[in-house]
Amino acid sequence: MPNFRFFLAVGVSLLIGATTLMSTTVYSSWWWIALWALIGCAIIWRIAAMRMWRRPVLFMWHISVLLVIAGGGITAFTADRGTISLVPGRPENVFVRSDGTTGRLPRPLVLQRFTTDFYPGMDFPRDFHSRVSAGDDTIDISMNRIGKLDGWRLYQTSYDGCGGSTLTVARDPIGIAVTYAGYLLFALAGAVLLLKRRDKVGRQGALALLLFLPVHAAASAPAIPVCEADSLEREPVMFLGRAMPFAEMASRLTFKLTGSGSVAGMTPTRFVASLERYADEWSREPIIAVKSAELRKRLAIEGECVALADLYDAEGNYRPESIYRNGSGRLDTEILRLDEKVALISRLLSGNLYGAAPPSARNSARFTAELWWARLSPLSPLFMITLAAAPAALMLTYAGRRRATSILAAAVSVAGAGVFVWRGIIEGYVPLADSGQIMLFTGVILAAASCMVGQRQPLIGALGLLMSGFTFLLSWISSKNPALTPLMPILASPWLMVHVMLVMMSYALLALTLPVALAALTGRTDTHRLMQLSLSLMLIGVYLLGTGIIAGAMWANVSWGRYWAWDPKETWALVTLLLYAIPLHRSTGLTRNPRMFHIYAALAFLSIVMTYEGVNHLSSLHAYR
Repeated sequence: MPNFRFFLAVGVSLLIGATTLMSTTVYSSWWWIALWALIGCAIIWRIAAMRMWRRPVLFMWHISVLLVIAGGGITAFTADRGTISLVPGRPENVFVRSDGTTGRLPRPLVLQRFTTDFYPGMDFPRDFHSRVSAGDDTIDISMNRIGKLDGWRLYQTSYDGCGGSTLTVARDPIGIAVTYAGYLLFALAGAVLLLKRRDKVGRQGALALLLFLPVHAAASAPAIPVCEADSLEREPVMFLGRAMPFAEMASRLTFKLTGSGSVAGMTPTRFVASLERYADEWSREPIIAVKSAELRKRLAIEGECVALADLYDAEGNYRPESIYRNGSGRLDTEILRLDEKVALISRLLSGNLYGAAPPSARNSARFTAELWWARLSPLSPLFMITLAAAPAALMLTYAGRRRATSILAAAVSVAGAGVFVWRGIIEGYVPLADSGQIMLFTGVILAAASCMVGQRQPLIGALGLLMSGFTFLLSWISSKNPALTPLMPILASPWLMVHVMLVMMSYALLALTLPVALAALTGRTDTHRLMQLSLSLMLIGVYLLGTGIIAGAMWANVSWGRYWAWDPKETWALVTLLLYAIPLHRSTGLTRNPRMFHIYAALAFLSIVMTYEGVNHLSSLHAYR
């Protein structure tokens, strides 16, 4: 049975997670600082009790955690941070801290110029730039690009719309140095520990990882001829700040407005062109999807869609505005989503939604890839094939074809990787910027992990393949509500790829312990051997999650001047790391009882659900798109 250390570790982990529901002042309270001091002391005591220095790699891994805790403490007590507002030509060296007190920079800053870069053809910002001078020195600062002044770091934070700029200034040389030393030691020691694993899954995993639709009734509004719609498909237009086929723009807009891939049997191209040409007639057609039953009830909407004209009363007043309160609550969120759709239609009808692109754009590989994506919609067949492959793998396994699961999972992972690369060619960056793209990547990792696990445990691999299929399904569902804005400036960073890839790979591997646990608890299989499989997955997952959190912290330090803010997403990622790290410690006694271990592994999956989805209902810096 688990001992006292187990219950204490779980209790502390859940307490850390519970702080996301409390006031943010908890993170500066005496008891919070004392808690982390006790955790540090407990680690030191454990290192000494086990004489861990006899096992250098494990010793370094635990020392890295101590360094991170110590670095955070040094930052909390010694770092200086605040904001400074600059206007062109006026020297300023006074900054304001979060508690209202002021400080001074060693030299005054003079704003020479502030500029905003926009995406081509749009009023959506791509980057912000401040050029400042300090004596004879000229400093350029932009998003994800730090300026430096006599030991101080300068970050682009905001602007006033009148030529002025707001910078965050920070100085924390010792805290950052100690914390980064911990980060580096964690990454190196963990990599060595994984590569020394004797079990097959651990070695293969380390080497591989380290290197539904709303139904629309037939519309009575007029439509353009099919031949005219076909000729429009390949026409290049400027949308979301870049050139793309009219077909792809129309597909995104149709999904956004209606939640469906077609309207009244028309292709998205024909629908959007018809909506644009026959605006008055289409304004009376129920084409705008309203998912909220409460909002439909409040607006007296029959069915799941509403016509644009029905959103205005006889005096021309916008009806949803009368029930909008203060921007909080589920109903107001749904009203804002409806507002976005109405705004898109308004921009389309006013001619401001898209513009003409150079005819030469149609000759690029990106343009061609996007055209075929719009025509084939590969996410739909991908999730269908994967969901069909999972039961096929089960049947073939029972028929004695034990390699069938690995072969099918390998085929799915290759196909999913191809779709992921295809999407990347279209976007022009590694596609990990929204939930749909992240789910696509996670599905690929799940399929690849199922291929490795399926070599030893075909049934577990088949269940993992089923999880991959449902993940692809979530990606497809997300594509029905696409983001119609380009990347925010903060996301235009190479850290995005590193951080999200590592974190989602870890979640995929840790999530795979769920079907392992269910198989152990419901079947007559060797629970001890399945426990060893889960421990291998957990070790790799914990390492990847830890390095992913580190990558995110370093990204935050480059963008905001602080590597940790106790944001709900950050906090619950840490909780997930702690909960899955607990079984890796023999001293907790959890591995002495395989059945109890698998029950714990099944419950630990809830932390992943909370980290990825639950915290989205809290105020979070990570709610980008």
